[in-house]
Amino acid sequence: MTAQIEIELRAEGEALPGAFLDPREIERMFASTRQSLRASLGRKLRGLRCQEHGAAPKLRVSGVYDRSTEAMELDYHIEACCQLFTVRVIKVLNRRV
Repeated sequence: MTAQIEIELRAEGEALPGAFLDPREIERMFASTRQSLRASLGRKLRGLRCQEHGAAPKLRVSGVYDRSTEAMELDYHIEACCQLFTVRVIKVLNRRV
């Protein structure tokens, strides 16, 4: 069992006149972001399991690109079998590799 990683990205807000990214470029940015996140998170979580329960973590990343500010915010949600494993997953995610 490997870690499950779900990534949901969406754009909101009214685009600024002369916006840096058009809708097609935003979709390309989303595709690149998904690919990068999957690779990075997959490397960090590869083979990680709860020592007590044997379960792998589930990670959900949600992101919103705000067209009016041209900024993207990412949120991470971790589902794990127990609190101790949640703490372990957080430590692994926070390590610099």
